[in-house]
Amino acid sequence: MIPLIATLGHSEWVFAGLRSDELCRQIAYIPKRLREEGRTQVTCDRKAGVFPPVYDPERPANIEGKEITITDALIRPVLREAVDLFRSPSLHIGHDEVRGPSGVRYDLDLYLRDTMALHQFLKDLAVRTMLWGDVLYERREEVASEPLWAQLPRDLTVVAWKYEDIRDYPELTYFRQAGFPVLGATWFRPYNNFQFSRAAKGAGAAGMVRTTWNGFFQNRAALTRAYQQFYTYFSAAAYFWTSASPQPGALPSEPALARRFADAWDRPAYRARPIPGAPVDLRRAATQRHIDDDGMGWQGKGPEYDLRALRPGWARLNGIRFEILDPTQNGGKSVVMLKGERDVAEAMPERATVPVARRAGCVAILHATLDRAINFGDVVGRYQFTLSGGAEFSVNLAYGRNISSWLADAERGIPSIEQEVAWTGKTRAGNDVNLQILRWKNPDPSRRVESIEFVSAGGRSSPVIFAMTTLERCP
Repeated sequence: MIPLIATLGHSEWVFAGLRSDELCRQIAYIPKRLREEGRTQVTCDRKAGVFPPVYDPERPANIEGKEITITDALIRPVLREAVDLFRSPSLHIGHDEVRGPSGVRYDLDLYLRDTMALHQFLKDLAVRTMLWGDVLYERREEVASEPLWAQLPRDLTVVAWKYEDIRDYPELTYFRQAGFPVLGATWFRPYNNFQFSRAAKGAGAAGMVRTTWNGFFQNRAALTRAYQQFYTYFSAAAYFWTSASPQPGALPSEPALARRFADAWDRPAYRARPIPGAPVDLRRAATQRHIDDDGMGWQGKGPEYDLRALRPGWARLNGIRFEILDPTQNGGKSVVMLKGERDVAEAMPERATVPVARRAGCVAILHATLDRAINFGDVVGRYQFTLSGGAEFSVNLAYGRNISSWLADAERGIPSIEQEVAWTGKTRAGNDVNLQILRWKNPDPSRRVESIEFVSAGGRSSPVIFAMTTLERCP
């Protein structure tokens, strides 16, 4: 494990714990150009969480009654602590996106001096230094005429990051020709991982790094708000090991990757065994059909834009058997579409109640919304479960968490580890579509589930229920 301690750039952590705004102002770095113009643009507002973008590693400040630089008072001790804790042969010092107010560039000689100083400190501890390559590459014309560039130790490992879906990554060759070991760094996009891996191998890079933006808050929020960053580890790993295969179009689907990650994440191993269950009959509650031959079904846009890829009959989805209704066998109805703002849903009922009258430790509901919600987590409806004896339990349908649009979101992918995509397909027009499963665990399995009420909040992202199955327990 190689620790990364953000220094110089992205150093909010340096300022956030300071005892006073005065100390904040003392250690904030002001670019030479601004100093010469008599401007000292420094914002130190701890209450608002607004801090200068870069600290001054060389200017002494009054810290606990002693004139000392922030580098000696804080940065070096933190780096030493990381070295002692991780016992890694390398340490990443960050140094990315070092920019000033309104895009003012910071003095390159300061950047190089600080890099060399931290490199020497780590070298004395028998640790190699890694740093991001964006500043050195973006300012390569200035770098070429900077005397300190030639003195920069060539055992620094430069991590060249780029997250766009592009074909060429010339920074790899630039750093290799300059004499540095280099790593490529990508984000979640499959094409970016595919092309960057190929370019890295061609340039003789030492390897690849898959980055995420999830550690700063020190919690699991990214799993439920930025899940795409996690399950795409699998596709990135494939390219990092092979560099060229599989082709991006041959990768497992994003729902398949998301499900694979969820199955492996924080779950104990168990032996799969059959679980007794039975479908819940939705025939009487159905209000619309998912197939549209005449412009009157699904969303009223005809057969090019419906869910005919979801074939009627039995379907085993994520290990659970569901019965998909055949509209030709049920008066032209196959799904429970609830009231919403879309034209096709305006006349639908706001709520529908389905009798169950059986014991069930778990209820699995196959569903989706007609459209995307404005915000992640918006409540688009609810399911109310009534047990024998009158006990009632409600589950809010939170968009992006336990329900999403039937149209796949290619840009954001699967937003949350809590969302279980169970079926994927395409419309005739080529749209990627998917349905999700909500699993409700009965808090009192000894009581029968008498009925389930589906309720819509009435917005554009109104719910549609496709099938429902009761189980003895949740898989």
